[in-house]
Amino acid sequence: MKIGFIGTGMMGLPMAKRLLNANYQLVVYNRTKSKAEELLNKGALWANNPKEVAEQSEVVISMISDTGVLKEISISNDGVIKGLSTIHIDMSTVSPEMTLQLYYQYKKHQKNFMHSPVLGSVQNVIEGSLLIFVGGDKEVYEKCEHIFRSLGKKIYFFEDIKKAGYLKLLANQFIATMIISLSQGFIIADKAGISIDTVLDVLSESTLNSAMYQIKGRSIKEGNYTPRFMTKHLLKDINLIIDAACNLNVELPIMKKVQDLFEEAIKKGLAEEDYSSIYKILKKV
Repeated sequence: MKIGFIGTGMMGLPMAKRLLNANYQLVVYNRTKSKAEELLNKGALWANNPKEVAEQSEVVISMISDTGVLKEISISNDGVIKGLSTIHIDMSTVSPEMTLQLYYQYKKHQKNFMHSPVLGSVQNVIEGSLLIFVGGDKEVYEKCEHIFRSLGKKIYFFEDIKKAGYLKLLANQFIATMIISLSQGFIIADKAGISIDTVLDVLSESTLNSAMYQIKGRSIKEGNYTPRFMTKHLLKDINLIIDAACNLNVELPIMKKVQDLFEEAIKKGLAEEDYSSIYKILKKV
């Protein structure tokens, strides 16, 4: 099968590489072509815009930065919908409302749109152990299931396309609040003269533990904020979470404070550091 892949950033690149390694043919597009060079060197074909990707592919996958970019690559004059034969799968974290709008717009053109955001890191992509939340028509999902199986270890399917987006957003809500909790714990420990190693060991020996606490805790201890998930991207997701909660008539008072802290982090120049750099804001470093 020939797959189109749009968006070869931090997560998109290893996802596309995994599909190449699974013997899918790829046609790729990214706004910055240099970020796709590794794929091109491995045999992927280049397209000049999303429409050209779609024209050359049986299925198109997109993994892009935000809702606005998704709308642009989908329904602009050079968008996927103009050249698509059958199926567009977006795997980004974007507005559930926008995915529903695109679902119906594609239907009007006798084409199919699915929203399938993923939960996991680059390492999970490499291992093929992502969690994938698939929203859309069941018969379309069944045609693409082999692609999802190449990327993830478990798939959660919903015929209501918005549920896939809501599930991803609530998962990222856990990420945002957990890193705040971990950072605050480290600050208290520091003031009390307790080492980060001791805190992480206590976590590891208790039901409080998580892989995220251990990975981010060690990075904070080392002062290593090389991005695995950028601060600016988590703030984007926090904004989406708050908007989604509003649509569901749910109050999220804690997330408003979390939003303020991440906005401060952006203002302090931490946008492209790992989101664990929120520790610096809480510690006032």
